[in-house]
Amino acid sequence: MLTAAALDAYVHDVLVAASSTAERRGLLGTLARKWVNRDALLASLPAGTQRRRRIRELIAQRLERATIMKAAAVEEHLRDVLGAGPPWPEAATAMTSLEDPMNEAAVRARLDAFVSRRHRIAHRGDRTPRGGLNHIGADYVEDQLFLMTKLAGAVEVTVRARLR
Repeated sequence: MLTAAALDAYVHDVLVAASSTAERRGLLGTLARKWVNRDALLASLPAGTQRRRRIRELIAQRLERATIMKAAAVEEHLRDVLGAGPPWPEAATAMTSLEDPMNEAAVRARLDAFVSRRHRIAHRGDRTPRGGLNHIGADYVEDQLFLMTKLAGAVEVTVRARLR
């Protein structure tokens, strides 16, 4: 459960941190641009440190209640806030091995399956249909940590590429 929350927090923090640079370079996504254009305080601030700080505060406030765990949410927020593409190609490349080739659809599916299981654990105790508990073994934990680590790296690479 904490790994899914960590991904949510990581994507949130990356979006906030990159937002002022994206705005300065004219790279914000359509939704973030709308937020910036409607903010009365920003309209009065010239370019500089205060403006950059306000943009980060504004984006953080707008994302405060967003849950960025499922594949669609990760993709949507990267696009809408930074105008960035999806991280799936980079994640698939980072996760591919000779024994386990990955593609974008597989990365998305693995993330969504992990998040769905996280929801079952949080809301229903991850019970089986007969009332027992599903086992969480070391292999499962290692696999999910690998997924989250590579996905976080892919998000960072995608955002950095957008800001170049």
